[in-house]
Amino acid sequence: MPSLPQPPNGPDRRATPRLEVNGRIQGELESLNLPVRVCDIGLGGFSVETTGRIEPGLHAVRFTHGPWSISLSAWSRYCRPFSGTDGVLRHVTGFEYADAQSPDAQQMITALVERLTSELLFE
Repeated sequence: MPSLPQPPNGPDRRATPRLEVNGRIQGELESLNLPVRVCDIGLGGFSVETTGRIEPGLHAVRFTHGPWSISLSAWSRYCRPFSGTDGVLRHVTGFEYADAQSPDAQQMITALVERLTSELLFE
């Protein structure tokens, strides 16, 4: 199994900004056949909310917006528990896109972010 890439150093470890999703894009961890709530998306990665803990590793993630969908590979970088307003324990997992420097991956990531930003522009 390949080793996990190292996160950026410094106080602000996120290299690119994220956009709040607010239910506009649905997600599924295909590698676990698990629907997830997508919290935010950016050019460097995204985060999801689940009821169970997501283990570190490489995951296939499908993003869906109406009839449009895209599948990307991403490394889980952290998983943090929190208690929702309803008292239910949930987890937020942050992901970094795998192979984000390849032209094909960059094209898919850009399409995903553009899908979200076009939705935000027309609200």
